[in-house]
Amino acid sequence: ERLDGSTGIYPRAKAMFAGLNWERLTLTGEFDFIGSHGDSVAFYAAATARVVWGLYLTGEYNFFDPDRHLKTGTQQFTRLSVDFYPVPFVKIRPSFTHYNPAFAGESDDFFVQLHVGY
Repeated sequence: ERLDGSTGIYPRAKAMFAGLNWERLTLTGEFDFIGSHGDSVAFYAAATARVVWGLYLTGEYNFFDPDRHLKTGTQQFTRLSVDFYPVPFVKIRPSFTHYNPAFAGESDDFFVQLHVGY
């Protein structure tokens, strides 16, 4: 697909995703064109490291540009998490998220979350 969204006779390729796993480290990433003409762009990247079985450290970055040209601002955040499995079916995940503003005059937002799942 060309960047202007036209595909000719080929099907539309809208996203690319890749991952790499080595020892205790996993890296993943995704890049998307969104809309019929690739009007928006989204990007996601993550790195997860296994410290020991049941304890994982994760860093994530998420980016979204609604008009693909930074005209109306972007939405992006960085998240750091610790995943702890005290037993195989229970997950405790404290996270710290930093939302980045797009332009001057906006303030940074921070979000602290504790997620417990089973």
